[in-house]
Amino acid sequence: MKPSRVYITQNPMRRDFNNGELVYKYDLTAAREYGELDIILQSGPVLISPDIAIKQLRAKLRNFQPNDWLVCLGDPVVIAAASAIIAEVNGGVVPVLVWDRMIRKYLSVVIDIHPSRAEAVA
Repeated sequence: MKPSRVYITQNPMRRDFNNGELVYKYDLTAAREYGELDIILQSGPVLISPDIAIKQLRAKLRNFQPNDWLVCLGDPVVIAAASAIIAEVNGGVVPVLVWDRMIRKYLSVVIDIHPSRAEAVA
């Protein structure tokens, strides 16, 4: 199995008031604990061309592995599409990292969209 990757839907940008340059809004360094960081799409809304964004998401996420993670930032359409694609390629499982600002670290949450056999029988 390949080393883990942390897929980030988008990292929104903000203007640095000191020098006027655009910089990432969030410092994602703590997510490196879970694997190599990979920002999937550029920052910004995709409402104008969701088809293009979905093609880009599919291309980036086609090799998603069970030991990879998703960090959900940015446009809700991008987050929803990325989650759906990951569920599709990963057997209905979406491993997500969630920032806990109280302890200042990412926590892992695994979403499984398929009920277990025990729940299906009951």
